[in-house]
Amino acid sequence: GCNANGSVTVNSGGSISATISPTHVACNGQSTGSATVTPSGGTAPYTYSWSNGATTATASGLVAGTYTATVTDAGLCSTSQTVTITQPIALAATVSAAPASCTASSGSATVVATGGTAPYTYTWSNGATTATAASLASGNYTVTVTDARGCTVNRSVTITQPSALTGTITPTHVACNGQSTGSALATPSGGTAPYSYVWSNGATTATASGL
Repeated sequence: GCNANGSVTVNSGGSISATISPTHVACNGQSTGSATVTPSGGTAPYTYSWSNGATTATASGLVAGTYTATVTDAGLCSTSQTVTITQPIALAATVSAAPASCTASSGSATVVATGGTAPYTYTWSNGATTATAASLASGNYTVTVTDARGCTVNRSVTITQPSALTGTITPTHVACNGQSTGSALATPSGGTAPYSYVWSNGATTATASGL
């Protein structure tokens, strides 16, 4: 019939909570996003379960989208947090060209970038580093546009130029000595029509007459 009394104190680890820090996708369409969940309260150690299957505090290789992390402590208390990984608008570029005149290296090409993250940098295959590459001969050129996050897009352009301007002259000789019945017809080819004419006698048409 003897009795002994004792007591015990049961401590609670406290409520568990968590925060998530995201790293967003650098370039549209990539899987470079990540998210790290940081628990507090509860009783360590913690276990992690992400909606994409990851089981560590950090889920990496994420594409743009919404993800949920559930943190469970040693006492099986849990909390869930959701995070949204974003991505920039896709980097795009268009190129316009101005043909070379005659046979000189006078062509040019201009690239206009949109989307991505400004500012943009430019690298042309001829070494130019501005939006416009000038003094171009006929041929094919490429440009790489890089945005502030290192995203890139490549474009190509062809610079054209007309063929060399040439011409022939067909004469009609004077019929009788001392007359001015001669003429000459200039026939151009190549270059870019329309043509203009200047003769040594002042005529400005394709045919110089009264010669």
